[in-house]
Amino acid sequence: MSPGQPQPAQPAQPSQPSQPWAQPPAGQPYYGSQPAYAPYYPNQSKPKPSFPFKELFDLKFENFISIKVAGVVYAIGIILDVLFAFGLWVTFISSAMALNEYGGAEGLVALAVLSIIPIVLVLFLSILVWRVTLESIVALIRIAENSTTLVKNTAKLGEKDEKSAKG
Repeated sequence: MSPGQPQPAQPAQPSQPSQPWAQPPAGQPYYGSQPAYAPYYPNQSKPKPSFPFKELFDLKFENFISIKVAGVVYAIGIILDVLFAFGLWVTFISSAMALNEYGGAEGLVALAVLSIIPIVLVLFLSILVWRVTLESIVALIRIAENSTTLVKNTAKLGEKDEKSAKG
């Protein structure tokens, strides 16, 4: 390009913030792998890695493990309910075969099909009761956790009010 000739306009390069947690100026999008704004909380520390079963041996019961294991307990409960229902069905069919009151294979097949309906209803109700029970336990524990947090925060506010009243 010779001097004196107008130069073509260069496309504007997106400006990236110098700090990854800083928000870009208004109207300028952030082009990068990081989000435009990552919150920074100076008073909070990162959680320290701890022994996975630490809550299991917490003799003061300050931390609850019920919420963490509720899904596993529910899955085990469903498996046990299905096994129980299957065992009930097999027992019902085998006792009918022992009594031999249903007139051969056709009667036994009809009995097997008809006996599934009440067993499935019992299975459904058992799983429903299991779910409601676990949800109730989890709700009570969340209420306890939230109450503990509320008491701690109220105590902190009381301490701040006392300090500001003295100072």
